[in-house]
Amino acid sequence: ASLVGVVVSCLPFSVEGPRVLVAAGMTSPLCTPDACEIELTKHVTLTDSEGRLPTSAVVLARDSRGRVYVSTRTKTSVLVFDATGNVSSVIGNSAASSSAQNSESRFGYFGMVTRLLVGADDTVFIGQLLGPSTMVLSRDLHLLPPIKSTYIPTIILGDGTFLVARQIQTPDLVGFPLHVMDRQGHIVRSFGADVPQYRDDQKLQFERVAGVGRAGTIWVAAPGRYEFERWDPIRGTRLQTLPVKSSWFMPSSRMARLSERPNSLVLSLWEKDGVLWVLSRTADALWKPS
Repeated sequence: ASLVGVVVSCLPFSVEGPRVLVAAGMTSPLCTPDACEIELTKHVTLTDSEGRLPTSAVVLARDSRGRVYVSTRTKTSVLVFDATGNVSSVIGNSAASSSAQNSESRFGYFGMVTRLLVGADDTVFIGQLLGPSTMVLSRDLHLLPPIKSTYIPTIILGDGTFLVARQIQTPDLVGFPLHVMDRQGHIVRSFGADVPQYRDDQKLQFERVAGVGRAGTIWVAAPGRYEFERWDPIRGTRLQTLPVKSSWFMPSSRMARLSERPNSLVLSLWEKDGVLWVLSRTADALWKPS
């Protein structure tokens, strides 16, 4: 038996109530969490003859022109693919090939890229774990002034500010899982909890996964709980709570040990056309410890 065997699922929910909807184009108007079919459409296949494509912990973003930006925590560069799936640029230094040292290598290297965001004007934001700033590139891949902050943006908000979804361990901010950060890297608002509280031994209940909602709102969820909330980040007010009953998602407060059954986790969520999509994982039904 495998040490860690998990099933990743993506289910659509009606934002008007705890119903599961099928994807557009399906014949049945409704489906249940235990029996749902989703049709996927391939946009592009990314190829690289020089072997620079990451194979794990992949961070990816796509702009309005179909260009795809790819990196990972183990790389010091960002690969840029054109709309046909071929490498068009390498941003930063790459040790994989000498030909990667093109004109963009003057940017130096990135330290553990954990976030790639594309703005409305195709501006690219590169969040790195080992670095004091979020790097910013223009739509033409020219270097712009960075966001000097150790807080990595999670979402670009409609007014040009950023949502930071994390517990910030300072006396004035800890206990609030959500924060609005301006373009200068300053936290201007913290919210996400009626009463600020935090327990380090229950991170899966006190941290938040966040995604874009309609009309400038955001959807958030604790990774270890199958309950979704819609917030107005500008006012810092909760607009909606959507609890979902599930027979397979087991709530948890901490990451499982290697000898334990893998956690059920909410990985990502986003709203599109009145439907909330939730990407989650849970242990395979046949999972056994090795």
